[in-house]
Amino acid sequence: GFLPPREASEALAQAGAIVLPFRDGASLRSGSLLAALRTGRPVVTTAPRSVGDLGELMELPQLIAAPASDPAELRAVIARALAWSGTPATLPGRFRWQSIATEHRALYQRLLDERVS
Repeated sequence: GFLPPREASEALAQAGAIVLPFRDGASLRSGSLLAALRTGRPVVTTAPRSVGDLGELMELPQLIAAPASDPAELRAVIARALAWSGTPATLPGRFRWQSIATEHRALYQRLLDERVS
């Protein structure tokens, strides 16, 4: 069910691993992926469609990608994530919420400016 943002964040941070199996592969369009990565917990997701789709996020030690079409491999990757004892890396600056909000504000302002001119 629904949890307020703080409670949802606390619940995710206590999880052994967070699993996000996207049917079309992980992408930067997923706010839930970024939120999961911020917790520092291991995150299992389906491999992106293209190698570069997640950019430098694929270098984070807490992110583990599994093939979308192989349930047995997904189970193996989840087991590996649950046993992970590494140190999570911090999200690169452009993936932090303040940076995302700033970029959106700039985009909306450019669109409004173009509409006026």
